[in-house]
Amino acid sequence: MTPKQRIDLLHRMRSFSEVELHNMKLVPVVNNRLFDMSAFMAGPGNAKKVVENGALLSWKLGCSLNQNSVPDIHGVEAPAREGAMSAQLGYPVVGWHIANKKPALSGPPKPQSSWRDFGDFFIFIFCLTAFGLFIENSSLHF
Repeated sequence: MTPKQRIDLLHRMRSFSEVELHNMKLVPVVNNRLFDMSAFMAGPGNAKKVVENGALLSWKLGCSLNQNSVPDIHGVEAPAREGAMSAQLGYPVVGWHIANKKPALSGPPKPQSSWRDFGDFFIFIFCLTAFGLFIENSSLHF
C-alpha cells in the first residue's frame, strides 16, 4: 500500500466507525498472522479467500473490560460479513476480533514495539487484504 492508500483507508474507516484517527493503528501483516489466538470474540468478513499478507487496522475499545461488558458491535459485525464495510473501505475484509492484551510485567520495553505492547486493553481488529496488490510469495511493503 502506498502512503496515500493507507491515509485514505484510515479516513474511510474513520467515516465508517466514527473512531478518531489518532486512536487507530494500521500495521502490515505477513505470513498469515492475521488473527490473535487470545481473542474471545471474532467474526468473518466478506473476503472469499484469506491471503498471507495484508494489513491490520485496530483501535482500543476500553480498559479492564470483560466478556460481559463488550461495547455494542452490531454496527460492525453484519457490515463486515455482508460486504458493506468492504464497499466503503475499498478492500475485502477478512475478519475481525476482540482480544484482551496485557503487557509483560518484567524486562525492558522492546525497541520495535507494536500496538500489542501497550497496556491492558481490548483491541478491535479488522484484517484487510489489499485485493489485487498481492503476488504469490511477495511481501506487502508499507
